[in-house]
Amino acid sequence: MTLFASPAEIVILALSTLAVWLPGYLFAAILLARHSLPKTLIAAHGLLLGYFIMTLVLRAMDALGIALSFALACVVLGLISLCLWSVFRRVAHSSWAAPSFIPGSSSNLGKTAIVFLLGVIFLRLTGVGIEVLLRPVFAWDAWDAWVPRTLQFFSRGTLEAPIITIKPSHGLFANLVHLWQNF
Repeated sequence: MTLFASPAEIVILALSTLAVWLPGYLFAAILLARHSLPKTLIAAHGLLLGYFIMTLVLRAMDALGIALSFALACVVLGLISLCLWSVFRRVAHSSWAAPSFIPGSSSNLGKTAIVFLLGVIFLRLTGVGIEVLLRPVFAWDAWDAWVPRTLQFFSRGTLEAPIITIKPSHGLFANLVHLWQNF
């Protein structure tokens, strides 16, 4: 076992990161085109949106009965990026932009949306805090639940993987991100 990755592994890692980040970045840039926000903020939101888009692509591939593969997922993400790039170019050179919902806006709808979202975040953090205090998550939770499920997805090439040994009580998002990292 070596400490350093081979050049091929570095290229694949860069491709997998770029394939997820680029469509998310373009989508975030389209949504935030009207605002003069730092590019780093848009890039960070782009990575999060990119992971969401990637999970949708993997779910769509599975729903269509297409075997999960890194190369095909990268091609689909690339096509999504091209479509978003064409929209981004039009948005960047026009006066159209998504509605403003950021603080400082004079819109009552924007202020109401911010208060609502902050309330939802507060409720979610309260629920997570109670969950952590009453039932902490240990490393073996991931070993027992997330990893076997992801390995079955990876080896079968489909999201239809019956798990006999455990009863997973979480959604697919964590498994799909883990699957993407294992490709």
